[in-house]
Amino acid sequence: MKRNWIYRLFSSRKFELFIFWIVLCAVAFLHGRWILVHFTSDGYLFDSGWFAHLFGSADPFLKNPRIINELSFYTSHLSPYLFLFGAPLAAGFGLNGVEILAIHQGLFFGLFYLALYLIATPPNGLPQPHRLIAIMLALLTGSSSDLLFQAASYPHFEISMIATASLALAAYLRDQ
Repeated sequence: MKRNWIYRLFSSRKFELFIFWIVLCAVAFLHGRWILVHFTSDGYLFDSGWFAHLFGSADPFLKNPRIINELSFYTSHLSPYLFLFGAPLAAGFGLNGVEILAIHQGLFFGLFYLALYLIATPPNGLPQPHRLIAIMLALLTGSSSDLLFQAASYPHFEISMIATASLALAAYLRDQ
């Protein structure tokens, strides 16, 4: 029985990768854009404004804004992560803290989607076009997670930990 052109299209690895890249870019763009909208539509700015200030400061001592306190961010958090991620973008490219936070959120939500893709489509796993269905189910499952909704709606840098841990799991599963 000869397969029709639609089945052949959906069975193509090139089509799968095309869809993957479209969705990855959409996820990254939408989460980055959400941060920009968050700051222009009276979002809850206490933590997100604090993080944007620190991302954009390019100060290795991460001095808090006055509304928080006059101390360093290190008095409550020990990680230099905000400086290491933000300083090259602030000093090297002249981006402000809001732009850096938007890039950060878009990048790590995108990396989380990459991890879902890698977990859902093992190299010797499902045949085409079932892989495409697995990709969409992984995206649906991952994006409906309460933890991700909280990370997206109340922007924090911890999404980097979720994405990194998910990528590590994906790498481990692919190595098995």
